[in-house]
Amino acid sequence: MRRNRGYYRISEREFFIIAALFAFAFLLVCLLMTTNRLNEYLLTDENLGRKVRLKIDEEELKKLNEENDSDSLAMDDCKEVLHRLTWNDYDGNAYSGNWKICESAFIRSSKNRQTAYSYIPLIKFDKEFLIETMQMYDRIRKRENLNYRQTAEMIVSSVQSIPYTLIHPGAHSSAIKESAFMKQYHEAPEHLPLNKVGGCLANIDPIGVQSPVEFLYNLKADCDTRTVFLYTILSYFGYDVIVISGPTGPDTYHSMLGINMPGASGLSFRNPANSIKYYIWESTAFYTKKWYPGNDTEIGSYSNFSFAFKPSAWKIDLQTQKL
Repeated sequence: MRRNRGYYRISEREFFIIAALFAFAFLLVCLLMTTNRLNEYLLTDENLGRKVRLKIDEEELKKLNEENDSDSLAMDDCKEVLHRLTWNDYDGNAYSGNWKICESAFIRSSKNRQTAYSYIPLIKFDKEFLIETMQMYDRIRKRENLNYRQTAEMIVSSVQSIPYTLIHPGAHSSAIKESAFMKQYHEAPEHLPLNKVGGCLANIDPIGVQSPVEFLYNLKADCDTRTVFLYTILSYFGYDVIVISGPTGPDTYHSMLGINMPGASGLSFRNPANSIKYYIWESTAFYTKKWYPGNDTEIGSYSNFSFAFKPSAWKIDLQTQKL
């Protein structure tokens, strides 16, 4: 007797159960694959159109949180300090924007600065706190449709518009014994009282330079505090910049910015490592000249210093290729 073979047909209910099991298994595999990457974040800066991959080490994050808890520096409890800046560029174009920073970021940055014996630790530590400032500059760039040169000019002129404040390590009483310049500066009526913006800031140890975040917080900066800040911002925007330092007299030294700007001419500093020419840009005061980096016979298009600039006596302190 011949028997017909039958075929098993699953019911609609069984179909949905199997499909659900497959879906659950798929989700479980995806979860396991992403567990090892929970500490990796892809940050997209919409203003700059740039992507930055930030990897956070679990042990470092735990250590940082413990330090923050012990010092009551949690960023969630941000007490914000805001400065409304208004300034003009060299063609008279008006700009405005907000410099703002959390007081807790200032405290953390100051603590880091106290153990920094060069510029690079200041920049690396502060970068995460400067994103909002960089975005402010980029909003201005987009709103005003600024080109490559105009954007750099807009950024640097904002810093030049802030009054010069002398900064040094140690106490005022010790600083005035270092040189005739220091004594004269401390005693000049226009710098009194010394605790104002435009005065003098003491005890900025160990090297007499404020971090970029500290400058955002209190608006106090002399030459190298300004050049370090501008270097940080301009290099973020992709400019090829350097910071150089050298003598301006028998007992005084100065820090200046150099920029690799196509089409520029005039006074410059050539990097001995790669022969790239950087045009000098003074940052400590505002000048109304049309901007051409290096087109000043003395030192640069933004300087009224009376000393002669001798590149051989100056050295590079920061260069973008190394960061």
